[in-house]
Amino acid sequence: MRPSGAAGTHWGFFWICVFWFNIASCFSANDLVNLQTTDGTYAQCGDNVILTCNASSPQPWNLNIKKFVWQFGNTTMCQFGADQDDDQFKCESTNTTFNRIIFLTLYNVMPTNEGNYLCKLYSTSGSWNGGSQLRAEECLESTEASSNENYAECSFDGVYPSGEVHWFQGDTNVTEEAYTHKEKDESERFNIRSVMNLKNNGLGEPYNCSLWIPSLGRYIATEEVSSGGSVRLQWIWLVVSLMMSFIV
Repeated sequence: MRPSGAAGTHWGFFWICVFWFNIASCFSANDLVNLQTTDGTYAQCGDNVILTCNASSPQPWNLNIKKFVWQFGNTTMCQFGADQDDDQFKCESTNTTFNRIIFLTLYNVMPTNEGNYLCKLYSTSGSWNGGSQLRAEECLESTEASSNENYAECSFDGVYPSGEVHWFQGDTNVTEEAYTHKEKDESERFNIRSVMNLKNNGLGEPYNCSLWIPSLGRYIATEEVSSGGSVRLQWIWLVVSLMMSFIV
């Protein structure tokens, strides 16, 4: 019975070693794989943005990849080893002994691209994930101001975040006298129109319309709009100038 007991002790010791070796291996793998993603990113509308996910380890077998992807919501945008390039985004990946990297380039960023981009790595040693937050800020595509003898109008297109139009005549805030309408475009930006009635304002000081962004706490654009009377005077001055040039 003594040899049998010794053999049992040896086998018991063997399985204990295997058990603790596997536990140690798991902790070692998890400790030694480092997944780094791009920090939170702010971009103006129309910018191109590159998001990077870098998996690294001093032990290459920990990077034996089963799946390595960039996801946005429920959509897988990039997969390691499957490079692609279209009019909306580009995916690239690199593979070295100690690193696996996925680059996601977003073209012409708009508010619809805002959100959390998740990088996920599944290898034979375990799984890891990291996130990168993208935000659009201070977007303004174009501004325009016009007037006639009855109305003055200001237009701000491609605005994000949403804004308000404030009207001033000299130092006086006359916003309450204006009518403002806004609508979203397909990119989740805002097109804002604001109209001021000039009928009862005579030849007063010029108007200023300014685009206020509450979430930013500041104005990002201002247009000066002459009153109707000023427009007529400018037109008369132009006609007189042309007549004088012909006389001379």
